[in-house]
Amino acid sequence: EADMFPFKLHTISYTGSMEKVIRLFSIAHLYAISSIQENYPNTIIEAMLCGTPSVGFRTGGIPEMIEHMKDGYLAEYRSAGDLAAGMKWLLDHPDYDAVSEQARKSALERFSMVRSIESYLQVYKKLIEK
Repeated sequence: EADMFPFKLHTISYTGSMEKVIRLFSIAHLYAISSIQENYPNTIIEAMLCGTPSVGFRTGGIPEMIEHMKDGYLAEYRSAGDLAAGMKWLLDHPDYDAVSEQARKSALERFSMVRSIESYLQVYKKLIEK
């Protein structure tokens, strides 16, 4: 299946090593997630924190994670052609470094532990006030 692509493709099996995951995401040019049903995949957050933009379908929580053509690419649901277009968009992007930096910045702003704690505290405060 790797010979179907006009560029070198590497597939990676499961690893339990967080250090290896960080190294892999850090050297990748993009992270493509082809799930057609997805809740809120942590792998997108992990990739973005490493400065690796993601490409995924508009399904589940993915549209809440990727800002289309700013820090990644949101493909139309179940459109393999659009998913491929998103990968090409990133691979050919004239200012890839800016997209990469924005992916990391977005992840730090939206998905950091501090941000999560703040969000939970807001929910708890609203519940207590009621």
